[in-house]
Amino acid sequence: MVRLYENKQHGFKLRHTWQFGDPQQQQTKVECIDLLPEINIMAVALHGSKCMFYDISKNSTEPIQVLKGGTHAWFVPDSISLSRDYFAVSGRKPSAVFVWKWRKGVRLSNKV
Repeated sequence: MVRLYENKQHGFKLRHTWQFGDPQQQQTKVECIDLLPEINIMAVALHGSKCMFYDISKNSTEPIQVLKGGTHAWFVPDSISLSRDYFAVSGRKPSAVFVWKWRKGVRLSNKV
């Protein structure tokens, strides 16, 4: 589960919550999160090389983009980085780096 809070005058207020399935299942385990608040985008990397993008300005649990890094079910993301046009994820088991033009869903490179 991911919870997004907003800093209000009298403290933090819960803005939105996203559920990612059964926490006992490895494939729905959230490993990394990055926010790009200037364009209201949140990127979430899950265990198993799946990355989902959400528009945090809308009250929706549906991703606006889903990217798959590869076919290795046990890929574990260590870090992600999000910009207006590009997205990168690096991880272990196996060691790999993936780079995309995330809006178009085009993978630019992968180093395994």
